[in-house]
Amino acid sequence: MLRDRDYTRYDYTYEYDSRKKHGVLFKLIAVNVVVFLLCKINPDIIYYFSLDAGSLVQFWRVVTYMFLHGDFFHLLFNMYGVYIFGKMLLTVLDSRRFLILYFFSGIIGALLWLLANLHSFAICIGASGALFGLLVASALAFPEARIMLLIPPIPLKLRTFALIYCLLEVVLALGSQGNIAHLAHLGGALGGFLYMRRLGCPVPFANSLGNWWRKRQRRTPDVDINPENPSTKEVNHILDRISEVGYDGLTEQEKAALKTASDNLRSRE
Repeated sequence: MLRDRDYTRYDYTYEYDSRKKHGVLFKLIAVNVVVFLLCKINPDIIYYFSLDAGSLVQFWRVVTYMFLHGDFFHLLFNMYGVYIFGKMLLTVLDSRRFLILYFFSGIIGALLWLLANLHSFAICIGASGALFGLLVASALAFPEARIMLLIPPIPLKLRTFALIYCLLEVVLALGSQGNIAHLAHLGGALGGFLYMRRLGCPVPFANSLGNWWRKRQRRTPDVDINPENPSTKEVNHILDRISEVGYDGLTEQEKAALKTASDNLRSRE
């Protein structure tokens, strides 16, 4: 059952061996830093390994572009996000699955960006697509976790933060002509979603909507109830509903009918 999975019973007081669990995370960040320094020594590396329309032939670029960054702050913000969400995910994913999630998200981001830039001379670099995959994966695994925004400094549930960020990327992708690869971000988010769903992680908003709908359906009586003179069939139906949803789950009409039946029974006694 899904409720038996680690995703739905995360304990924030859980202690684990940081070296063992975070080793892959530190190595991933270290590779990005080393590649960034190499690009400062030889800037041509970016043009040989970045994502562009030629990546359909030089297919390795859908992976190598993730390790390239334009400037220090580009690297800093991406690696900070990778660390924050990676640290969280490594409490429920082993190193292999974490890396699959990371690269799968980055590759889906690359493919979506390529679809929109097949006839463009633009290039795409950075780990942002993979980072968005980690963000969405974290929101699916720990929807109730809270994150503090910097501006404005307010706490948000992680699922709300991820949803707002993804919607913002959709708006920017539709209207922006800047040099930020919003489609790569959205593709990465899609990759993170698909991979976590493949592992059986539930969707918080879909589950909430489904529970609301089922509750609404249960609150709708299957038969017409006469609250002033309920029949035996109607009373039995109300008793069945109590076993399903409890007394508080009954409609006002059903409660009134049950009270009438109870009063009639007492009067006959």
